[in-house]
Amino acid sequence: MCRHNHFSRGDVWKLPTRSYEVLSHLKDAGVKLAVVSNFDNRLRPILEELNVAKLFNAIIISSEVGYEKPTPQIFEKALDQLGVDVSKAIHVGDDPRNDKMGANALGIDSWLWGKEVHTFQEILHRIIGSNAE
Repeated sequence: MCRHNHFSRGDVWKLPTRSYEVLSHLKDAGVKLAVVSNFDNRLRPILEELNVAKLFNAIIISSEVGYEKPTPQIFEKALDQLGVDVSKAIHVGDDPRNDKMGANALGIDSWLWGKEVHTFQEILHRIIGSNAE
């Protein structure tokens, strides 16, 4: 099997610990959630297979919208679809240039995964507060 096809299956991906529970809690609390990704058209089926697509109010994929991170347009697309003002948005990503600098250039606060936040539980506490489960 070609590597491209291999990574198009949800069963080869693993969700981070407590990610599903935290995303569900955030969504139930009224937080609007989006995926902003430089991936390709394999992402939607992967998110469906992982049973998380339903947790997101918007899924913005660079190959579909014609913009890649770090350009501001891809982040603007997410904000527009969510109906969220830039001052209320937070972007969590793992790439200092594409995620942190890209979001910050538009005025979006950004947390780097593995450096500024390490767990989904930490994200929950930072967004909802210390009373979050």
